[in-house]
Amino acid sequence: MKIISVLYIGSKKPINPNHISMCNTKLILTILKGSSSPFAIIIYMVLMLGASIHVAGQSRYSLTGHVTDSLNKPIPSATVFIVGMTKMTSTTKEGIFKFDGLQAGTYQLSVSILGFASHTETVLLASSSVDIQINLHPATIELAGVVINGESSKVQEANYKIFQKVFLGTSDNAKKCRILNPEVIHLKLDKKTGVLNATADDLIVVENESLGYKIRYLLNNFNYQIEQDNASFSGNSSFEELPGNEKRKAVWNVARSKAYYGSLMQFFRGLYHNNAREEGFLIHKAFGRAPVFSIADDREYLYVDPNEIDLPAISKLRPDSLMRLKFTKLFIAYAPKQAAKERTSNVEAQTKQVPFTSNCTLIYLLTDEAMIDQKGDVAGLHNFTIQGNMALRRVADQLPFEYKPNKTGLLLE
Repeated sequence: MKIISVLYIGSKKPINPNHISMCNTKLILTILKGSSSPFAIIIYMVLMLGASIHVAGQSRYSLTGHVTDSLNKPIPSATVFIVGMTKMTSTTKEGIFKFDGLQAGTYQLSVSILGFASHTETVLLASSSVDIQINLHPATIELAGVVINGESSKVQEANYKIFQKVFLGTSDNAKKCRILNPEVIHLKLDKKTGVLNATADDLIVVENESLGYKIRYLLNNFNYQIEQDNASFSGNSSFEELPGNEKRKAVWNVARSKAYYGSLMQFFRGLYHNNAREEGFLIHKAFGRAPVFSIADDREYLYVDPNEIDLPAISKLRPDSLMRLKFTKLFIAYAPKQAAKERTSNVEAQTKQVPFTSNCTLIYLLTDEAMIDQKGDVAGLHNFTIQGNMALRRVADQLPFEYKPNKTGLLLE
């Protein structure tokens, strides 16, 4: 999935999905402060296609563009990348950029340069190469409020640590991430509202030593409400392989496998190829929370259909090679050992109670249907709500859409 555009929101109160506006973001994560329950992690996902859609044949196309200002003058040295992938370039002195060797499909382009508002555009490559025109508009400059006494270096350091925690996450992968250009990030704490805001003059460059990527992140917005423990940010990112010897690459491959297995990307790919169970996922129709009968057992429980879902009942491949998903609520357990056993079906009981453990995820589809492609991406604007394991993945845990796992065996629980 493209965590490239992410909006994290924390709240102590239930959130009505109807109150979430649909914007150019990919993930909206809700963190309930002070709770260890898996239900405390919720993602509202608004996903846009950023990787190619597979179609029959192996034809390759070019995507060329001309970037100009409002007076149609060329803009040189603008950064152009395909969201969620490892493809990035800069415009020439004539304002031209070009990507070669692309499969037919839909691509989301991001264009940015200092002094102009960033631009995102979705482009379809159907049966021929495409040449597009992109006009950038001057950025709106907001003057920072005057700080009477200034902020001490300790306060600034504390604010920066907060930013890193929200932006990168707290996983083992996040611990091995470094922001290489913190000077482009500007933090401002509004003492009246207790909101920490962040802007960036340029792409934020993150070196992920755990997964072996350099990530360039175009930050659209960032704010963190300290008292409420509410944080939100959004943007687009591009990936670049870090250089390394064979030993380092072997370590990265292991870490990438751990990041991939059990992820939303792997799950959507499993749905697309109709082999989600072979990929280690057990999928059931979910109904709602079950009451807790034992004080000694503080786990959350759910009512689910005891029979696993037949994938053709919720997915259908279309002529354009997109797969349509149609469901209400799914309970997903990443359990490769159990999935390797023979499937049981035709259980007569209408529901059963299952614990919502650390390897489990709930996915709600808030629209009538969604479209996915073979890369594990979602085509168009579709809204999901996700709770549990898959909601814990942050910027430091993401992989580009080009990633293909080494099929030497599933990562077992």
